[in-house]
Amino acid sequence: MRRAPVVPRGTPLIPDATEPLHPIQSGIPRIVVDANVFAHNEWMSPLLAAAEAGQIILFWSPTIIAEASRVLLWIWLHQRGGSMTESLKRESFDIARRWLQRMSSVFYVVEDRPPHEPLWTDTPRDEDDRPIWNAAVRAGALVVVTDNLKDGPPDDDDGFQVWNDVMYMHPAEMAETLDRLGQFFETSQQSAAERAEPTRSIDDMVHSEALSPTILHFLRMVEWRARTELPPDET
Repeated sequence: MRRAPVVPRGTPLIPDATEPLHPIQSGIPRIVVDANVFAHNEWMSPLLAAAEAGQIILFWSPTIIAEASRVLLWIWLHQRGGSMTESLKRESFDIARRWLQRMSSVFYVVEDRPPHEPLWTDTPRDEDDRPIWNAAVRAGALVVVTDNLKDGPPDDDDGFQVWNDVMYMHPAEMAETLDRLGQFFETSQQSAAERAEPTRSIDDMVHSEALSPTILHFLRMVEWRARTELPPDET
């Protein structure tokens, strides 16, 4: 089990309320968020904002939900300190309930149980990371956002952690990338289906702006998915 991250005392763990989930649309980047991301507002806020704007679709799984809940409860108890009184017990239950409601209004749930999807190695560093890959494959994800890149896939020939067209990315890089994604898709007056079509080409952005290799690679993957992904089966 990965160690719980340490956040400054008083850091809020429940952002403001949001609107209901957007329908899942083809062409919109699908992102699986690892449990180690949820305790950091500077990482989560851009993800939630982009999801609410319809620029990305967020996924988690039963394993991710369970681990994120444990981590956040551990942080909350650490911040409060002292013995667990009935009052603190009620408060902790209420915070956990409101946090789960908030996240459930933004995230889609995807199954991560065995049998496991084929991984890039038969001997992963951490067996507990298999459910994250299961979730990524079954969600049709473009990206797994995680603070634990060392357990992700090896670098490809271009130096990116990509396996079977799924990119592993650090949450800090993802936050910066989402700033560019907003420029890549028109979001003001268009429907979710229309947003699947890029309004600017990658080449236009490369010629007009300085893009890091990671951001450029991500946007090229988004462009490729938007043009090749078939509409999901109706459920």
